[in-house]
Amino acid sequence: MPDGRTVAELPVSTEKLELDVIHVKVPLQIFR
Repeated sequence: MPDGRTVAELPVSTEKLELDVIHVKVPLQIFR
């Protein structure tokens, strides 16, 4: 596992995960 590649991809993946969580939580709150 190349360290440089993982370090560069981690911030992008975490930001995408956070956006996915927001997109999931907001509709749930609206439906509730």
